[in-house]
Amino acid sequence: IHLLSIINSRDISQIKLLKGVGVKKAEAIVDCLCEMDQNTANQDEEARFHISSLAELSQLKGVGVKSVQSMRNGVLV
Repeated sequence: IHLLSIINSRDISQIKLLKGVGVKKAEAIVDCLCEMDQNTANQDEEARFHISSLAELSQLKGVGVKSVQSMRNGVLV
């Protein structure tokens, strides 16, 4: 849950602190979320897309199951 809140914060400086995530991957994750924001904004002006599960996170472009496992192992609760 803590991992998802970091990802959903869209804060590149926080995301790149996750294990196995560098600046480029952090930027790619934020870019993907912003793209999804634009897709949902058509229905609701204030809508922000939120990743609600680790499976959803692993579906993002540039993020796979191994990346998610690595991030999860590197998060201090």
